[in-house]
Amino acid sequence: MSSMLDTLAISKRLQKAGDTPEHAEAVAEVFGMVFQENVVTKADLREACDKLDKKIDAVASTLDKRIDVVASTLDKKIDVVASTLDKKIDAVASTLDGKIVALDGKIDALGARLDGKMDALGARLDGKMDALGARLDGKIIGLDGKIIGLDGKVIGLDGKIIGLDGKIQGLDGRILGLEQRGEALAARYESRLSRAMLTLFVGLTGVISLATSLLMTHMK
Repeated sequence: MSSMLDTLAISKRLQKAGDTPEHAEAVAEVFGMVFQENVVTKADLREACDKLDKKIDAVASTLDKRIDVVASTLDKKIDVVASTLDKKIDAVASTLDGKIVALDGKIDALGARLDGKMDALGARLDGKMDALGARLDGKIIGLDGKIIGLDGKVIGLDGKIIGLDGKIQGLDGRILGLEQRGEALAARYESRLSRAMLTLFVGLTGVISLATSLLMTHMK
């Protein structure tokens, strides 16, 4: 094994610094001995690396075993927890299914009750609408009869008015004839009748004309 420390160079440096050759060589030799005892060779490094590799492999193997044990334990615990959760989920699902079925039954019953009430209400409304329609139809028919009766009465009144118009026209003709006769009589007997009688006759004629006018106004 060759030393990597140059003891000769150390000795020369010490001698240049003022040290004696004997002392410088002794110090350099001591340094060489110490260095040789503490120096690390490639073989030492390989041996140390081999030892470290073996220790690392041993630790890795131990860790692998422990990891396998822990993993197996965790798997078992996970399986137990999963099984417990599955059972609880199944129980909750079963409970929810029962509640859902019960709720569906209640909803169906409520729907049936509402349908029955709606049908009954519809039937009542239909009955009331039919009765109201029948009453309205009866009243309309009654009004139609009254209107027809009123039309007949109006027609009768029109006939009476026409008859009264004919009578009034006849009275007008008779009055005109009386006036003409009165005028003729007045002309024939003017010398015989006094002015008082003639005035009375004319006044009577005016009263008859006024009565006729009032009768026509009342009829209109």
